[in-house]
Amino acid sequence: MSTQPNQLPDRLWAVFKRVFCRIFSGDNVSVDEMEEWDSLSHIKLVMEIEREFHIEIDPDCIPSLYSDFSTILRFLQDSSVGE
Repeated sequence: MSTQPNQLPDRLWAVFKRVFCRIFSGDNVSVDEMEEWDSLSHIKLVMEIEREFHIEIDPDCIPSLYSDFSTILRFLQDSSVGE
């Protein structure tokens, strides 16, 4: 599925909204700011990202994504999601 670069953040925010059941404002959110972003919800987040973007994330990469929205967005961009 082709995604325009400006759609990628919107789609990722939609994934965050589905997983965490809340609306986000701003351009970033981190694990440190969200009590509900724990190890279990992180796995749910990764699974939902894989489903949304039709990708498989290498299990070795999953811990490095337990950080913030911008890190995950950069990972998707670097993985050529949306090209």
